[in-house]
Amino acid sequence: MDNFTKSAPKANRAASLCILLAEDSPINQKIARQVLEKLGHQVAVAATGVAVIKALTAQPYDLVLMDLQMPEMDGIETTRQIRDPQSMVRDHQIPIIAMTANVLQSALEQCRAAGMNGYLAKPFDPEKFTALITRQFPGLGRPPARPPIAAAGLEIFDRPAFLNRLDGDQELGREILALFMTETQGHLVNLRRAINQQDRGEMQRLVHKLKGAAANLGAGGLHDYASRFENPALAANTAAELKLLADLEEQFRLFRQYAAALAFNPGRSPRGQ
Repeated sequence: MDNFTKSAPKANRAASLCILLAEDSPINQKIARQVLEKLGHQVAVAATGVAVIKALTAQPYDLVLMDLQMPEMDGIETTRQIRDPQSMVRDHQIPIIAMTANVLQSALEQCRAAGMNGYLAKPFDPEKFTALITRQFPGLGRPPARPPIAAAGLEIFDRPAFLNRLDGDQELGREILALFMTETQGHLVNLRRAINQQDRGEMQRLVHKLKGAAANLGAGGLHDYASRFENPALAANTAAELKLLADLEEQFRLFRQYAAALAFNPGRSPRGQ
C-alpha cells in the first residue's frame, strides 16, 4: 500500500517540483538529491524536524520527503506539527511522503495517523518515487530545470545579472564570491553580538553592508531579509531581531549552497550543502 490518504491528488502542478528533503544522514542526502535533481526537481535539505518546520514557515514547497528518524524532532512529530492548523507553516496540507527502512504495518499506520500521504521504502528508488509522485501530481513529466527560490519567490542567486555587472569575467566573479562568503559570515557573527548588546548604530552599519553586497551579487533572499531589519517595529525587540537573524542566516546558507555548487558552469545543478 503506497497511498495513505483518500484525498484527491493535486492537479495542474508545474512539471518541476520544489522539494524539501528532510534527512539527517549526509550520505542519504547526497543520494536522494542526486536522484531528484536528475529528475529535474529543485531540492532543499533540512537535517532536523525543527529545521523542516522553519523551512516550511519561510517559503513555499510542493512536497516534503520525510525521514522518520531525525534529531530534535522525529518525522512523525514533525508531520503532526505541519498538519496542526495552529502551526506557522504556510501550507498545512502539503503532500508529505515518508522515507523509511521500516515498512512494518505498525510503522506505516503511524505515518498514516500523523497525516502523511504515502511512503517510500529505503534505499531510495527513482522509479518508485516517480510512480508515487505521478499519483500525487497527475501529468507530471520530466521537467525542465528552474532556478531555486528564496523568500517571497526571490532567486537565491541571480548569476546572469551578477556576471553582467562584471562584463562576463568569471574568474573575477569567483574571487568576489569567495570574499563575499567570508565577509558575510563575519557580518552575521557581529550582527548577533550587536543585537544582543542592542547597539543600534552597529546593527544599522552591518545591515547596510549586507544589503549592498547582496544586491550587487543578485542574492535576492539575503537582500530581502536584511532589509527587514529596517522595520521600525523591530526596534529594541531583541527576540524578534534574533528570529529575523536566524532567517537571514538560513538565506545565507541557501546562497552558499547554490552559489558554490552552480559556480560558473552553465546548466550544472546545485548539489552541495
